[in-house]
Amino acid sequence: MPLHPDDWTQLKTLFHAAIERTGAARVAFVEGACRDHPHLEAPLRGLMASHAEAEDFLEAPAVALVEGADVTPGDASADDDPYALSAGDDLDHTYEVEARLGHGGMGVVYRVRHRALGRTFAAKLVHGRTADDPAFLERFTREATALGKLKHPHIVDVTDFGVDRHGSPRPYLVMEHLQGRTLREHLASTPAAFDAAVRLFEAIAAALDHAHEHGVLHLDLKPDNIVVVDGPDGQPCPKVLDFGLAQFVTPGGDTASRASGRPAMGTPAYMAPELLNGPPPGPAADIYALGVVMYEALAGRGPFEGATPQVLDAHRQLTPPAASRFNAAVPREVDAALAASLAKAPSARPATARAAVAQVRDGLLAARQRAWRQSEIPRRVAAAAGRAVLFALSTPLWQAPRLHAWERPTIDLRFALAPERAPGADVVLLLLDDATLAADATPLSQRADQFGRDLERVFAAGARAVAVDFLLPEAWGQSAAFSQLALRHADRLTLAAFSSTSGDVVGPEAVAGVTAVALGPDRASALFGFVNLDQDEDGVSRRARWAYRDRDGAPRASFAGRAAATAGVDLFSQEPAARDQGFWIDHTLDPARFERVSWSTLEVTLRTRPAGFRDRLVIAGADFTGSGDRARVPNRGDIPGVMLHALAVETMLSRLPVRDAPAAAVTAVAAVVFGAVCLAVLLARRPYTAGAVALLVAAAQDARRRASPA
Repeated sequence: MPLHPDDWTQLKTLFHAAIERTGAARVAFVEGACRDHPHLEAPLRGLMASHAEAEDFLEAPAVALVEGADVTPGDASADDDPYALSAGDDLDHTYEVEARLGHGGMGVVYRVRHRALGRTFAAKLVHGRTADDPAFLERFTREATALGKLKHPHIVDVTDFGVDRHGSPRPYLVMEHLQGRTLREHLASTPAAFDAAVRLFEAIAAALDHAHEHGVLHLDLKPDNIVVVDGPDGQPCPKVLDFGLAQFVTPGGDTASRASGRPAMGTPAYMAPELLNGPPPGPAADIYALGVVMYEALAGRGPFEGATPQVLDAHRQLTPPAASRFNAAVPREVDAALAASLAKAPSARPATARAAVAQVRDGLLAARQRAWRQSEIPRRVAAAAGRAVLFALSTPLWQAPRLHAWERPTIDLRFALAPERAPGADVVLLLLDDATLAADATPLSQRADQFGRDLERVFAAGARAVAVDFLLPEAWGQSAAFSQLALRHADRLTLAAFSSTSGDVVGPEAVAGVTAVALGPDRASALFGFVNLDQDEDGVSRRARWAYRDRDGAPRASFAGRAAATAGVDLFSQEPAARDQGFWIDHTLDPARFERVSWSTLEVTLRTRPAGFRDRLVIAGADFTGSGDRARVPNRGDIPGVMLHALAVETMLSRLPVRDAPAAAVTAVAAVVFGAVCLAVLLARRPYTAGAVALLVAAAQDARRRASPA
């Protein structure tokens, strides 16, 4: 049960009074306090256990901190255990002791060699005087159980667990022998590099999430329980140690060990508020500790410092100061990320350890982007101004394609601000979609007869014209049904052709042989419109064309231009400028609001409401997952290619509602802007001669890009 604020105040008073005493006096005081305040016994004993610094066996690190720093049994620092092992001694008839690596009040860590395998390990061995302590053995067994469940490249690997019968029986734990340094030592000896630190955090977070996914909470994460070794690639590789305080989360989400009444323990500087307030801890407690570790690594100190009662009280009640207060190199975006991991409420912290580190990495990225903008934007604005002046000086050479390039930055805004409109009723889409393929997975190359018959019925229902936005295979030329369709409706049918960058044309081979002869070369060629799309440098299709020029300079209809012409709206002769320059597609139209018919329901549609096709242009195309026929449009992202062609056709049927800005108006506005820019450039120290070169290169690239794809 969470402590009442008055209980917490009293607990702090008792704890502070206890740590001012030593030895038997401290023990007697704690026992008396527990008798007088039984409701505070568990948290008081937990705080006293946490306050003991490196006085238990599980705080002894299972790592040789530096090469050659082994402490052999028998030196001045050895404990007084009569059963202490010496070099050459036997451990459980399996391991030979080589040296002592570390020791604590409850046990010793030895470097041992497996007699059969010849491999070196680290072995934790309990002191004889603590081997009968039930509480300690519970903690020791908990660590062995926790680590035995976890196999992860960033968690120390436990290989064995048993009881040594040399002298009095003593449990031992065998794990991989690590050569490295604690995270605290590694960060202290390495120059501050946030990216390198974040890579370490990501590895530690992966270890924590792995433990949480297997129902294990660490609950004592701190820099001294993380060892950094050299990884297989030579890069620093952290390993999480010391699961002596681990608790296990049941499938229902309860913390098993807390349910048994065991008091909260841990290292005060890294303890989450919920470990002090009483509710059973969850993964969020480890995420809080990770937040403290990251804070300490980046700021150079922890969020709270001072005597233990003050630190614990701060974790419960105080908002951590920004890390940038102690290290000016920490950006404010990272301050916010660290604050999220150190939130008082567990539910307010990131859901996983990886997410906590990702916020820090994102904060670093956002800070770099902000710094880049602050330093780079002014310089680029000045460079752009120089180019603008040079561009203004070349006004007599301006051509319409260049004016269009200047309009592109504003056209998207114009479309975004304009009211969204539904397309007219002249166009209906007939789609080969996922539902069609689910009902009939026949490949396109084998659908010629079906398409021929279906489209013939569409014409019979009164369709004004049909445009087929598929690159039809050569095999379709052998279909009698498709050939009859082409012969009967050549003047109202549009088929797709595509010109590659090499000049090869794909599509017309679908109308060959007898069909092509019957149509004649001109009518056969006129059946096809090019589906090539005009894309700007950002990959967005804003403009379309009535026609392209082939290698001989002759106009060849675009797919949309041919479809609009078969529908009875031919502005080709009325808009000669649009023939070569193209036109703006009306992207105020919502492509999702075109009337659509799935090929899977075509039979039912023709039978129940054939009037839906009467006097309308039917555009058949693909809109199924993985078709690859997608196009980017302003303010909407990707849409099916057939919808972009439909938008172009609808724009033509509406008599080109989006017009180019008049050259005179653009020039007048540019003159005012460029006049102001010229003054700014004159005050700059460096001339921007590179702008002239860039302008000439851009003009050459523009001319090449606008060359005919046919």
